[in-house]
Amino acid sequence: MTGNGQDKTDILLIDMALNGVTGPQIASVILSRSPHTVIIGMTSYNLDTYRQAAAHAGIATLLDKATFGQGLLDTIEKIADEQQTAAETSPTVNVHGHVTKPLSDIERSIVALSLGALSSKQIGARMGITADTVSSHRRNIKRKLGVDTWLEAMDYCRSMHIV
Repeated sequence: MTGNGQDKTDILLIDMALNGVTGPQIASVILSRSPHTVIIGMTSYNLDTYRQAAAHAGIATLLDKATFGQGLLDTIEKIADEQQTAAETSPTVNVHGHVTKPLSDIERSIVALSLGALSSKQIGARMGITADTVSSHRRNIKRKLGVDTWLEAMDYCRSMHIV
């Protein structure tokens, strides 16, 4: 899903009041071992009871158990959208140490079709553009990825799960 080598968003739900330990205590340990995990806290107490400790521990948000159902769905969708946006707009570093730039939607489409072994002419026909325009996009993709050949670009896109 993302361009930084991470192909999923891990979301963990945690109760704020556990038997002898708090949710923020558990969250701190989890995030120290798995910093890309997104933790959502839940409680039947007033959210203000845990808000400061949750934020300090790295908990993304708190939900009230009374309105948990719809709140959870909305929260997960928001987190997934934020993660996707961050992944699409964050530069990464390729194997040569060059900072790469995010690809546009049309560039990602060209990469996807290229990974399907289509020629520039076939890609152009599918996308309603000329083969020369496809070649121009491929040059821009190579420049953004900091690679010299189209084969390197394809290898990089495969390894980084760009499409």
